[in-house]
Amino acid sequence: MTKGEGATKRFGAYLHNWPDYFQLQLMSKPEDNTFLKADGTSNALDPQFKANLQMMKKMMYEDKSATPYEDIISQKLAYRNQYFNGLAAMLPMGDWMVAESGGTEAIPATFVTAFAPIPRLDSESKHYSPVQPTYMGIAAKSKNKEAAYTFVRWYTSEGLEIGGRVFSGWAKSDTNKLVDTIVNGSKDSSKIDVDSLKYTMENSAPGATQVPAKYADEAKNNVIPEAEMYLLGQQDLDVTVANIDKKISEVVQNNSGK
Repeated sequence: MTKGEGATKRFGAYLHNWPDYFQLQLMSKPEDNTFLKADGTSNALDPQFKANLQMMKKMMYEDKSATPYEDIISQKLAYRNQYFNGLAAMLPMGDWMVAESGGTEAIPATFVTAFAPIPRLDSESKHYSPVQPTYMGIAAKSKNKEAAYTFVRWYTSEGLEIGGRVFSGWAKSDTNKLVDTIVNGSKDSSKIDVDSLKYTMENSAPGATQVPAKYADEAKNNVIPEAEMYLLGQQDLDVTVANIDKKISEVVQNNSGK
């Protein structure tokens, strides 16, 4: 899918500089699929994390099938622009991009987007997909706790289906119906390949998720500078992984008992 040269080169993939892109292969696991294990300790020594960093560097600098990392950070590239302007053929991204694949007022869709499950690890029988829920709560000082709970309960079930912008984790959700709602509500539904979208939904299994540790973001942010040094050729891979594990473990230790 990589084609052309120079400023108009289309890369096969665009891997953004969010921390989640450094753990893509971890996300293909049924459990312990983030930088932290289920028990809250560092997961940086998982072989899939190391393999993911190797994959990114190979794609960016050996076969040159992914946008170089220095371009992403120096030019402050935006993933929407890279994809919709035809500068990247594939983009691992959250479910909000389904509706946006029909285009927006700012960036019209000029081609059809097809969907595929996240690649299956050789050790797994299913295509696991990351689950990153949005948590909602009710203020302890709320004067209308019951009414607030009733609204939150509705919003996270029927409400999401009516909104028709993102997929729902509600057990009673009709996935095919929600796909149709999201697609039909897009700016140009003809630019969304519905069959591949439904196939992806039917053939993706949710990975395990848990309420994140309060220090999860702090741990995640420690990954970025070390991973960047590896991708930019400033640090050895084994040193990078060891440093990330050490820094995450320090975050865990500093937050223990709090």
